[in-house]
Amino acid sequence: MCPWCRAICIVDTRLAGDAASCQLADAHSTAINCLRWHPSSEHLLLSASHDPHILLHDLRQPSQPLFAYTGHSRQSRHAVSGWCWFE
Repeated sequence: MCPWCRAICIVDTRLAGDAASCQLADAHSTAINCLRWHPSSEHLLLSASHDPHILLHDLRQPSQPLFAYTGHSRQSRHAVSGWCWFE
């Protein structure tokens, strides 16, 4: 994840070939600033950026997020900078 990227690239070094990588192209409309893996479901990932969404991704179906949570408005200049999973 680079500081100006809107895509998420994941590489699993245990696998070979195309199965080793997954890209969530243009996951957000602005730079991504936070990623968190689910503590017990290895295929779930939350992402946040300076856009108004927290996205829940299922890497088994990477074409679109499972859910989009709206947390703040574009005008507010507030970004999500972290969160915790609760089980």
